[in-house]
Amino acid sequence: MTPSLVMMSDPQTNISVFARRGVQQSGQAATVKAAKPQRLLTDPEMLPFNLPSGTIYLIVPKPVPTWLQPILDTLTQFAWLPANWDTYGGIPATSKALFGSLDVISRLMTDTSMSPATVPTSEGGIQFEWYRGPGDELSIGVGPSGEISVFRVNERARQMIEHDDVKLADLSSLVTSLIGRL
Repeated sequence: MTPSLVMMSDPQTNISVFARRGVQQSGQAATVKAAKPQRLLTDPEMLPFNLPSGTIYLIVPKPVPTWLQPILDTLTQFAWLPANWDTYGGIPATSKALFGSLDVISRLMTDTSMSPATVPTSEGGIQFEWYRGPGDELSIGVGPSGEISVFRVNERARQMIEHDDVKLADLSSLVTSLIGRL
């Protein structure tokens, strides 16, 4: 199994870093120094995340998961949505929802995970949806204040489970208990 990614932020440079789980043992933020770009195959990728407040670069170890860039592009679009984007007063995704979403996917998804459907909510949140077959889905929502909710439906097993105010530290074990791996 390929190790999953962990997102860390450097408060001094405001750069978010994706690192493979287990690469950095401490809980300290990674420090990123400005350096001239190198052209080595082993160098991590710097992926821009363009937000209305400025561009943040995510440093991702290679190989970059195939699902990451499309999700970043989608989240960027959600950040730039106009007011009333849904004609019902919808607001663009908040910074807390965007960064919470990055934290959610970095904790749950591995290099081989199936990419979720990613949709904005009218309140400024983001929802990830994995469809595993007819009547079998998992939804993880990140609200505008960063709160996390999980919804699981499995019609065949006649199950519908909802968890609100899920702690980020508990998310991975909760998802594993509901569906196994993503």
